[in-house]
This record gives sequence, structure tokens and C-alpha cells, in this order.
Amino acid sequence: MIRRHILVLAVLAATASGLLLADTVCARADETWRKEFRNAEEFQVKADWVSPTQRASDYEAALTPEKTVVFKVNGAGKAMKWIMKGGPDLSKTPYGTLRYRATGINTTSPDYFLWLGDSKSKGIFNVPMNQIVADGKWHEMSMASDKRLPSDAIAFQVTASKSSNSATLEVDYLSFSAVPAKADNWNKEWKASGFLQAKYIAGGGYWDLRVARPASKLENMRPFDSAAVKGLHYWAKSGESVTGRIQWTNDAGKTGERDFLIRNRDGWHHYMFDLSNDAAWRGIITKIAVVFQPITIIDGRPLAVLPPSFLEEVNLLPNADRSRPCPDAAGTLLGGWRRDTGNTWNIEMDTLLPGATYKLACPGAAALKVQSMKGEWRSFAIPRDSSGSYVFKLPLDTLRTRFSFKNLQGTPILVMLTRGAIGYPDDPGIEAWQASWMWHPEYPIVSGNRYFRRTFRLDSVPGSAAGWFTSNCRCNIYVNGIRAASWAPGGPNRIDFLKGLKTGENVIAIDARNTSFRAWVMGEFYISYPGKPDVSIMTGDEWQCSKEPSDGWMLPGFNGRWVNAVTSGPGIWVRKTVDTSPYRYMGTREKISLSNITVSNLKADRTAPVSISAMGEFSRPVTDKDRILLELSKDGKWYWRGRLKVKSSAANPRRAEIKGVLPLPEIKTLSAGKYNLTLKMPKSTFFEGSSEFSRTLDIGRSTASRGFPQSSVRWSNSCPEIVVDGKPYLPYIFASGTMGENWKMAEGQVQAIADAASNGVRLFRAHGSYFLDDTWPEEGRMDFSKIDEMMRVLLAVDKDAKFLYAPVLNMPEWWRKKYPGDVIGYYGVGSLNDPKVKAANPGLMNAQSPASARWREDAGRYLKALVNHMQKSDYASSIIGVLPSALVTLEWIYPPSSGAGNSDYSKASVEGFRQYVRAKYPTLDALRAAYNNPAITHDAVTIPAPEKLYAREIGNLRDPRLAQNSIDYWEYRNGINAEALTSFCKIVKEESHGRLLSGSYFGYLLHFSSSALLMQRAGHLFLDKVT
Repeated sequence: MIRRHILVLAVLAATASGLLLADTVCARADETWRKEFRNAEEFQVKADWVSPTQRASDYEAALTPEKTVVFKVNGAGKAMKWIMKGGPDLSKTPYGTLRYRATGINTTSPDYFLWLGDSKSKGIFNVPMNQIVADGKWHEMSMASDKRLPSDAIAFQVTASKSSNSATLEVDYLSFSAVPAKADNWNKEWKASGFLQAKYIAGGGYWDLRVARPASKLENMRPFDSAAVKGLHYWAKSGESVTGRIQWTNDAGKTGERDFLIRNRDGWHHYMFDLSNDAAWRGIITKIAVVFQPITIIDGRPLAVLPPSFLEEVNLLPNADRSRPCPDAAGTLLGGWRRDTGNTWNIEMDTLLPGATYKLACPGAAALKVQSMKGEWRSFAIPRDSSGSYVFKLPLDTLRTRFSFKNLQGTPILVMLTRGAIGYPDDPGIEAWQASWMWHPEYPIVSGNRYFRRTFRLDSVPGSAAGWFTSNCRCNIYVNGIRAASWAPGGPNRIDFLKGLKTGENVIAIDARNTSFRAWVMGEFYISYPGKPDVSIMTGDEWQCSKEPSDGWMLPGFNGRWVNAVTSGPGIWVRKTVDTSPYRYMGTREKISLSNITVSNLKADRTAPVSISAMGEFSRPVTDKDRILLELSKDGKWYWRGRLKVKSSAANPRRAEIKGVLPLPEIKTLSAGKYNLTLKMPKSTFFEGSSEFSRTLDIGRSTASRGFPQSSVRWSNSCPEIVVDGKPYLPYIFASGTMGENWKMAEGQVQAIADAASNGVRLFRAHGSYFLDDTWPEEGRMDFSKIDEMMRVLLAVDKDAKFLYAPVLNMPEWWRKKYPGDVIGYYGVGSLNDPKVKAANPGLMNAQSPASARWREDAGRYLKALVNHMQKSDYASSIIGVLPSALVTLEWIYPPSSGAGNSDYSKASVEGFRQYVRAKYPTLDALRAAYNNPAITHDAVTIPAPEKLYAREIGNLRDPRLAQNSIDYWEYRNGINAEALTSFCKIVKEESHGRLLSGSYFGYLLHFSSSALLMQRAGHLFLDKVT
């Protein structure tokens, strides 16, 4: 899949000048109406306008020493209204300004505090109380009437909030004019609403916000002329990706909007919007709002925003904002803008991907310089295509890029067309490598570690040493025994290996772990000296390699008997091939034939396994990795398959001994009869198959079994069957058992089981209570008597029933209290062992953390005891499987399963995550490079806060450059969940000697597909570790 990244270079060019005339007001521009409030006696109390009626002592209107009028109410929730005669003609002067200050007012009320109407008390225009800033400071509020009618009455209302003993509204003047007032101090009039938190930080001049769902809003009611204002810009920094929308309304009633995205990035970044070309950006803008909406399902996203400013000109560069630099003067949308001379601008970036192809749409001249991994800057040609855009592929050795723009007339946009090489030879850009792919000369290529080394001499310690490396294997790269880098399949990635180099002989060593039938490594290593030619070391056939490590193999002076690596051959990627067949990198598949096979020691006794011993001749030399497929079939159906080891003869490598065993438990599951026992070479990528050898195996009748029956799953006519002691069952299972209180089965459940049995259902599932408190009531004592009683009740309904029992492994209360650090920890929530905390958070599950090694050990001990108890019980022959169950709904869903709460911040989880990170990034250099943090240490790594975990930089995608810490945690969280389940299933298999089925409810990928966040949070992603 090709990922398309779009990066907008925030340089807006000036639009054509000209005036946009407002056509909605026919009035002189200098026409105004102004009322200075200097006499409280002009106002009449309207006690009948409020309910309930207030006492005279509850309100007053007075003239202050500053010659302003103050309205006051006494008592929480009290209210009063005052009215005076006179008012503006809103048909001529619709744009108003009120100077006021207020305290204690209910600023959440939608009721008005300023009202304009006519003599018949018919309202024309009002301003709601939720537009007031009640901080006791003087403010100028701007407004615009959408009704153009004469008014002759003005009213004010004061309502105290429920938390205030009194409320005051002091007014200085009210004025209306034919045109909006000049937008001085426009930024101070933004009103925040709908946020979980909205604090204005006066010292920094910005809003500290917590964005809530469904949306939060900054709104400004001050009208302005769109002819003088081209758009909007602001600075923001966010701990989460937040979508936004600018919304506005003009005096003609038309509305407009513009969407944007604030990315989860460090530091302050500039956002700018040229709205002058929008059809709704006309006339007088009467209202404008910036709406923020969190992308994720979690509320409370942190966001800091400088109050948005208007743009008088749109050719504003991020660091050229003369009116409002960001508070800490650090960072821009892209960072690094620098003006050279005139209209030339430079920007440096290290975020572009080497080997990728980009398209730059630039209405002006552009030039590009690239810095190689040797530290050298050079000009790089970026030709234009037929559309006038620049199209170029970034060199693979690029570390940083520097764009220069001249005479810009618009917005440069950079789009990634194709991704660069990611570690496979047929990816774009791979031909730029000078090195060769290499691997061990084995044939065929099989999984396992392979070791490579290359020696070289240095006359002195260099100034720098860096290189590029790629592989399809997991690798560790060493310099003189010191690990320089760790590698997971992908890339290519840059590595630094200066540390460890010395004067004299040096060694670069690679430990590569292959898990496939094809393998390769490739690297280019450059050692640089100031003023001297580089020393370059390329992978190739001059490297030595081995299947086994030897003492000192990573160090100088080693003299082992290793072989040279090869750069071509079956399973090794080869470069610049013109072959387009599916096997162009794997050599030619060959057909292996078997002949002259003799079989000895073939027994068909149910008391012992069937031993297979044969000799065969092959059409090519045999390796110790070859296997022969053994298949047991009857009437066209296969019942068992296994692989037998092959050991070649020293005298003749094409002749080999074939040995193996058909296990006794498998024999016991088979019904009596004659079976075909077939030996053949398995069909694979390298082998087309082989001739077959068959022998008849006669299996006698079964004797009575003890303990658990032998249960297995097989395919029949493309459908699965559950086979119990050789008898097939359709895999329909009646989920019979969640026991009620005191493990008593409800009468309806008993009847349901009886109905199912009477209709031919023989397989049932049962489990006990949600936690282990009943069966493990105290430390040192397990009590399985309630399980025994339940099973006997079920068998009394249907004596022939077979059961899959699902033991619950959610730990009992005594365990959770004894080991609080091994219990799931929720972000910002105390211990759920505290009854008050639990009562305040009823939706959070108080359960063990899947990260807890103590839980795995203790629950494993419980599971072993349970399986052994069942095996000795009188109902053992009815148990065909044990399904370990845990966590939410016993389906291995990592709590929490809904939007409430965020986990897992337990001590066990944090310590386990640090161990995971340390294993993934063994060196500080690797850790700091991955986390893009030059100061991070392994001991300082922690689980990111929810706003980081649930961020999404681009849609549902995460950007490793910004979110590797979160990506690592989700991988760790899903991995430990899968590992816990498989470890318990393994216990069932081992304790039952392979007789029981085991598994659980897991892999709900489609079920969780409605939410990418729920999918990763549930812990079911690593399905491949379970299946």
C-alpha cells in the first residue's frame, strides 16, 4: 500500500487588492448613536419581569463615584431587570459596543443581560448572559443586530450564579454605529464555551483549554468588515490531534466554514487561513467561531491556543507574524523558516523520507539542497513536469533537506507520491545502493541465526562513522563487540557506529535472525575524516559468515574457519533482475523424488506409539533441515499428519534414514480399521512435491480409557469436526453455564440443557463465577467442590454430554489486596481496592494486570491443580477441553472495554513495559533515535498519558516520529495479553498430556473494527501469537 503524505508549507501570498463593499446598510459611515450611563434614576425596576418576585432589599441600581451605573442583586440565584426609555435606530446603526464590568453573574445562562426593544416591549435585539466575562475587569463587548428596526427602550438583567452571594453589572456606555468599530483589542473578546477547562493565561496571553466532546468553541461576536480582514491565524500546541472548523456568519445571513487539523506535535505551531476567496466571506462578518473537536473517543484533550487574530494581509510567513509571536518563540508549523534577502525564504526539514518520490506544487521558484549522511550539503536538481510542478526522488543518503523559495505567489504544497525503499530490492530507489545483498551460502535457506563479520584497518580514529542498513531479518550490528544498532525488518535506517572504532584492526559484525525461506542483509558503512576520502565498507561476498557463533567472533584477531558470504542464489534477493516470475528471487523449484523406501518396526498396538523407520533415496543431497511428511488417512480423509526427521548417509548424501513416531495419544483417538500410512516430500516453495510411498496400518479395537478422553479437531469435507475417542461430533456447542448465586443453576437453564440434549446436542460449555473467590477463598486453600457439584448437575441432565470447561482466572479479592502493584491501574484513579474509589468508579474492573508475572505464576498454579483434580474426578471422561478465561466478559478483553477509564498504569505494567523497551532498544542511541528525544533513558520510559495513547496524527494512523512511545505500548499491551493466554493453554495441554482441547475467546478483530482505538485497546491484535 502506498501511503500519501501531504505537507502544506504555510506561506500564503498576497491576493489582488481591492475593496468589497457592504450592501446591507444604507447609512453614512460617520452616523453613530451613543449613550453614557450617568444617572441611575433613568432606569425603572421591572420586578414583574422576573419570577419569583424579589424583595426590595434583594436588588439596587446606583451611581458609582466613577459616574457609571451599577446594577446589583443580593443572594445566590437572585435576579432583577431594569429598563430605560430611548435607544438606537438599528436600521441605521446596527453595530454596537458596550463597556462594562461584572462579578458573580451566572455566565452559563442563555437569558439576556442586554435587551433592545420598542415601546410595546417587543424585543428587537439582545445579548445573552453567557457572553459576559464576569472577572471584575472592564471589557468592551462588540455586537451586531440582525434586525434592522428602530428601538426606543434598553433593558439590563442581572442574575447571580448559585455559587455567588451577590452579582453586579456596571455599565459605562453603549454606542451604535453604521460601520463596525475598528478591531482594536479584537483578540481579547473571544468567549470560550463547551470546554472541560478554559483558562486564560494572562502572562502568556493564551488559552489553556481541555477540549470536550462533542465539540468546544471559541466565539467572537464583534463585527468587522471582511474587506479589511483577509482571514484568521493563531498559534496552538496540543497533546492530541484535534479537528477544527472555522465558522462565520455575515450580515446577509450567509454562513461559511473551513475545516482544519491540529496535529499532535511538540511545541507551538502556526496555523493560518486565507478566507478572502470564500463566497461567504463578504460584507460585515457579524460572528466568527473556532470549533474544536477531539478525534478520539476520550474526552479532555489538552490544547493551548493564542486567541485567534485577523489577517490584514495574507503574505504572512510563520515567523514573520509581527503582531503576535508564539509565547515561547519556539517552533512553527514546519520549523526553521529563515528569511535571507528580499523575497527569498529558506526552510530546513529532516522529516522527508529518503528514496521517496515527491511532488512540489510551488507558484514561484524553488530550489533544493540535501545533506548526505556524510554531513555534506549539495544542490539537488528538481525538474518541473508538464503541469509546472517539481517532481523528484529524494536520494537514499539524505539526512536533511533545505528548500529555497523565491517570488512566491501562492501556497507551496509538498505531496509524497511513492514511498521510498523499505528493505526489499524491488522497491523504488533501491538501485541507488552501492552495496550488495548477502547471505550464508546454505541451501535451502532455513530459519535460524546467521553470523557475518568484516575486518578493516584504520590509521586513526575517524571524525564520524555512519551508514545505511536494511534486511528482512532481525539483526544486531556490532563494532568491535559493542552493539551499534538493533534492527527489525523494514527500513532502510541510518545507523551511527563511531563508538567502538579504534586505530588498527576493526570488525563490523552482524547477528541476523531469519524466520523465512529467503533472507538477506545489506549495508553501506561510511567512515569519514576531515579533508580525506571516506573509507567505505559495503556488504558483499568478501564478508565471512557462519551458522554458529564462535568465541571472539565479533572482535579483532578472530581466526575461525568461516566461509564467504554469497550475493546470489536460491532464496537470496538479487539486484537488477529482468525476470518477472513469482520466483525470481528464489531460484528454480525442483522436484524431489523418493525411491527404494523400506519400512521396519511398524507396529499397530494401542499400548505403544507406532515407530517409523525407513531408508529412502533422494534426487539431491539431503540436509539436516529436510523433513518427510507422514500422513495417516482412511477413505480419502486424513486423520493425522506429522513430519519425520531425515539423516543422510555419510557415504552417500542422497541416501537417508527417515525416523519418526506416530504418537500414542493420536492412535487412541482413532477407531479400529485399516489406514493408509503415506510418506512423501512436502510441497513447498522450493519443492514441487515427490513420489509417495504408502503402507497399510491396521489398528485394533479400543479398550476402555481412563481419565480424560482423547480429544482433537480435524477437517472433514472442508468442515471442522471435534473427535472424542475416535467419535466425531459436529462442533456445535451449547453455552450452558454461567452459574447463578451460590453456583446454583436456574431451573430455566436446566430445562434449556435438556431441550438441547433431546435435539441431539452433545457438546456443552460451562464456567463458574466471574472471580476465583469461591474456588480459591484464601491463600493456600483451593476448593473445587462447587465445580464438582455443578458438573454432576449437568451430567444428571445428559449423561452422554461432553464439556468444555472455562475456568475463570480473574484473581480473588485476597490476592488483589495482597499484590496491589499487580492489579490494573487506571489513569488518575486511586486503588480500586479502596471501597470509596470503587464506588466512585463503578464501571472500572478491579482485576489483575495481564502484565503481572506473579499472576501468570499463581493462576498457572491454580490451573494445574484444577486440571489434575478434574482428571481424577468421576466426570473426567466427560471433559474434552479446558478454555482458560479472564478479564472483561471472560473474553480476554483488556479493561476497560468502554470509554470509561484508561489503563494500564500498574506497577507491573510500567516495569514490564520498560523491560520490553529495553529489549527492543538495547542502546540509548537506539532509544533516543526512536523516541526523538535526546535526553530519554531506559529508566525514564513510562506509559504515555491517555491523550498521547489515543492520539491519531493522520486519520487513524500514527506517526512513528511523533508517537513511537505510544506505538510501543500498544504492541506491548497486545503482546502480553496474547502471551498470557497461550501460556495458560500450554499448561492445559501439558497437564492433560495432550488429551484436552484448549483455547479461548480471542481475536475479535471484526467485532472491534468499528473503532481503531477499541481494537488496539482490547488487546486482541496479536492473533498470530495465539493461532
